[in-house]
Amino acid sequence: MGMNKFEIRRVRPEDKEIITDICSRIWEGDDYIPSIFDIWVNDKKGEFTALLYEGKIVGMGKLTYLTDTDVWLEGLRADPQAKLHGVGKAINAYYLKKLKRRKNIRSIRFATYFGNVQSRKLSENAGFRVIHTMSNKYYEIKKREQNRLLRKIVKDKIDRAEVSFTELCDYIEKSKYLKLSKNFLCLSWTAYPYSREMIREFFYDTGQHFVIKRAGKIVGAVLYDTNISNRSYTTISLLETKDLEIAKELFEYVKLESARLGHEQIETKFPTTPFFMEIAQKLEMKSWEQEDDFLIYELQQGD
Repeated sequence: MGMNKFEIRRVRPEDKEIITDICSRIWEGDDYIPSIFDIWVNDKKGEFTALLYEGKIVGMGKLTYLTDTDVWLEGLRADPQAKLHGVGKAINAYYLKKLKRRKNIRSIRFATYFGNVQSRKLSENAGFRVIHTMSNKYYEIKKREQNRLLRKIVKDKIDRAEVSFTELCDYIEKSKYLKLSKNFLCLSWTAYPYSREMIREFFYDTGQHFVIKRAGKIVGAVLYDTNISNRSYTTISLLETKDLEIAKELFEYVKLESARLGHEQIETKFPTTPFFMEIAQKLEMKSWEQEDDFLIYELQQGD
């Protein structure tokens, strides 16, 4: 089927019901798009895009500006009930044509799971290449542990070490985590290029950071988000530590924050090195299938 058979337009607020219906047939109904529909449809700088066939929505995608010069592609979906070929290809082609006119774009990237073979092949054919891999890890807070954490919140006062914005950024910029992550900090499945502006916006001004100090110096820090795109889990964007014991202390704090909000899961992307894989093991964080399952792609210039 030729792409000229498709119609492309912005998603409208009145499309929410049909898009929610499509998402109910994807990932056993566990797709996150319905929970962030309102945020995406109101993003005027980026674009939440609908692909239509014979007047009916059969696919969707999202173009997001992480910075003025860094573009992120996400949310590429095709309605499995429509059984049409070329949906993802049509949306990708539309975005790349649109972005080609923007001369200030520094990068066009997206991330996917290693097992999304069809999506990977489609993107590689369009000129995208893997530039970095990390390991997606998750931790489930069982009911018994949640009760323990809630009791601890009531009983104990958690002391937060004071840290200035400059002090926190200086520590992060020298961290093994940031270096091994190739200067990316992930908010769930979105990999942001590191900048002090994003540290302030997502972690410092929101209070979603926790540091441990010894003799007045930072020896461990965690950056986390408890409200990533309205999803009911916590994501860790950086966990930097001198040793495993400090890692456990940092993680315990994130578990407390998660339990307080009723979150049952914590997820992160770890650099796939022996040190960080040992931390993941000690924290009892698991992979879905394997290590190096989180792939960051970037469109190569000239492809």
